[in-house]
Amino acid sequence: MHYMLPPAMAPAPRKFPFLDQFSYLKIVQPEWSKRNNMNLFFKNYPRSLSHGRLVLAAIVQANNQLFQPGANDCPAVLVLDLEGEMKPEQLIQLAHRIFDLRQEGTATTEREQQLADYLNAESLHGFGMPVPETMGPESCRITAVFIVRKHLPGGHLQSKILPVCVNPDNGVAVVLPVKYWS
Repeated sequence: MHYMLPPAMAPAPRKFPFLDQFSYLKIVQPEWSKRNNMNLFFKNYPRSLSHGRLVLAAIVQANNQLFQPGANDCPAVLVLDLEGEMKPEQLIQLAHRIFDLRQEGTATTEREQQLADYLNAESLHGFGMPVPETMGPESCRITAVFIVRKHLPGGHLQSKILPVCVNPDNGVAVVLPVKYWS
């Protein structure tokens, strides 16, 4: 898998073809998300996509359905570096360390325990949460996303790294649709 950010899509604001805005880029908000804080993702999706900072993100955890072909779009949790300075391998290692917090007794600080509780609660959706200082640079954030299958290569997760557009102000990140990858 090629991990370079798409150069043509890097500058913001990004402009998308008119017809794509009403078909390919349009996503349907599931009913369940209207009753929890995932609603913030859907309210900010268009602006994050067009004006967000383009960086790489690593998957911390995702609904198992997303790893195989299927019909359902699902949430996931990613870790990203707002500065875009971490290498893909470093992001993947950080994502593994964060995921490992789910195992009881592995958290060594209060902040790590809060993150472990968040990951284990799977129905909570946070945006732009700082990574505990014991785990990574202060520019790294953990954020929930809603993964849209038609925006992924082959319609499912095949890599641990994805290009995302993130709004640094509210932490809402959107996977850059595959149609716009280089």
